[in-house]
Amino acid sequence: MAHPRVEIRADVKAALATLSGINATEIQTIFRKEIDIDQLPEITVLTPRERVTRTAVDMVDRVVDVVVAVRRKGGDTLDDDLDNESDDIEAAVLPVLEAHGDDVELVEVTTQFGAKGATRVGQLELRFRLVRYTAEAAQY
Repeated sequence: MAHPRVEIRADVKAALATLSGINATEIQTIFRKEIDIDQLPEITVLTPRERVTRTAVDMVDRVVDVVVAVRRKGGDTLDDDLDNESDDIEAAVLPVLEAHGDDVELVEVTTQFGAKGATRVGQLELRFRLVRYTAEAAQY
């Protein structure tokens, strides 16, 4: 059995690959710091943090952050395009996460815009929180 975060990332990537306008080969697990215009669009699925809190003598809450980040180049409607894409991503990802956790929510959506030369580049980030209740020593 794979580690739960491995399964979460794989299932989120599979859900994203079903969305129109997203090619499965664009989905990464490493967020590149340097933007290469020729490599866009770029979609990244990360589980950068898991916090563990004891809730009973032998039980813990495992709170996993799941991040979907999208970088795209575009024109004057890039901000609108990313806002619309955020709705599609949220609708695709929430049901997948619900299958892995006891409590799931979208906690933050952020956008950033800039330029690389004459090309406008936008970044969209959706941060989800997934909570799993497990025995203290059990990941699964």
